[in-house]
Amino acid sequence: MVVKVYGPAYASPKRVIVCLIEKGIEFETVPIDIIKGEHNLPEFLQLQPFGAVPVIQDGDYTLFEKYKSQGTELLGKTIEERGMVEQWLEAEAHNFHPHIYNLTIQILFSSKMGFTADEKLIQESEEKLGKVLDIYEDRLSKSKYLAGDFFSLADLSHLPFTQYLVGPMGKEYMVKNRKNVSAWWDDISSRPSWKKVLQLPTLESRAIIRYYAEKYKSQGTELLGKTIEERGLVEQWLEAEAHNFHPHIYNLTIQILFSSKMGFTADEKLIQESEEKLGKVLDIYEDRLSKSKYLAGDFFSLADLSHLPFTQYLVGPMGKEYMVKNRKNVSAWWDDISSRPSWKKVLQLPTLG
Repeated sequence: MVVKVYGPAYASPKRVIVCLIEKGIEFETVPIDIIKGEHNLPEFLQLQPFGAVPVIQDGDYTLFEKYKSQGTELLGKTIEERGMVEQWLEAEAHNFHPHIYNLTIQILFSSKMGFTADEKLIQESEEKLGKVLDIYEDRLSKSKYLAGDFFSLADLSHLPFTQYLVGPMGKEYMVKNRKNVSAWWDDISSRPSWKKVLQLPTLESRAIIRYYAEKYKSQGTELLGKTIEERGLVEQWLEAEAHNFHPHIYNLTIQILFSSKMGFTADEKLIQESEEKLGKVLDIYEDRLSKSKYLAGDFFSLADLSHLPFTQYLVGPMGKEYMVKNRKNVSAWWDDISSRPSWKKVLQLPTLG
């Protein structure tokens, strides 16, 4: 069966795709434009109700349609009920989500993403979200849940960002000051399924590539190492990528390539600092790669693979190829891993290239 990869044209889905190619796993890509909010459209939420990407659909598994006859009926039982679910999913995507998303990015993630929170945008977004919640207050005076007297995808789709609102954002009053919205939130947020979600560790692209490398260990490229010692080195350099390499190259990527698209001015000081810090990390790589062909040893592994997407940004659209080329061993390593057929296939993909 074909593995489907849902995601934007960014780094995390590319990590998954190159891993699938290395393992010889047949796949197809489905583009999801996060900037346009496509991860919050009803059709995507039916596959991944929390709007997270990348999403991997392995075989014919579909979250709701396959299990429609068991568990909670989330789509409605009649044509009329399904119509109401779709209507309120649309309301979440186009009326609720844009404003709560702005609040989340500005309040919770601005510092992590390297820009100063826009207080005016925060105020405007809170006011607009308040008006949307007033409409919800009226609707929920007439029915227990948004689409009627049954819990559905329309309610479920509100859980993740409202959790931010009442939790780390400290804006619980926006819910609690509206009697019907408050009762609705208390109901849906106390469901066992949501409590389980809150207990789950974050699953992202590095976890996914580990999973597929392990699941298909006997086919394609051996990406995890053949011995305990090799596996230990792979894990060590995967950790180096995640905690030492990634934060600085991520800052550069966001500030240089995506700041205008995300509506903020690039921070030149942060760019300079991130380049300096990344340079120091690459100096360590230069020393390591003087002793072995690849990071974990003389074999290509997940440790090397995980560097491909963001380094491609660095040497390509960012125009900072010199950071690689000026380091002899890093340059040879990059030339090697970026010329692998699997990565060339990823770059040729129309939706993720």
